[in-house]
Amino acid sequence: MCIFVDGSPGTTKVFSAMVVRHKFDPGMICHFSGKVTITSPEGKVLWKESKSLKKCVPGRAYFNWKVDDSFPSGSKVCAQFNEDGSQQGGKPCITLKKK
Repeated sequence: MCIFVDGSPGTTKVFSAMVVRHKFDPGMICHFSGKVTITSPEGKVLWKESKSLKKCVPGRAYFNWKVDDSFPSGSKVCAQFNEDGSQQGGKPCITLKKK
């Protein structure tokens, strides 16, 4: 499971965030959901979105969200992906920093 964050270099502007799940064996990904949360350095939730699909897809599943906002330096963008009710691949985070 991976998180991708698209933003403006050297700033804390986030254009979009995406969570992706791959299965290489080739397998089906079924009944899945994804969530992205952006929290302040103090832990306050500043932005949160989630989506789910009750279907199966082969090999790769993802969700992409338009964020289009700036956040305080030190904020964290974290992702989560669940399949059939079980969390997959941990909960990766990216810390936003101004240069």
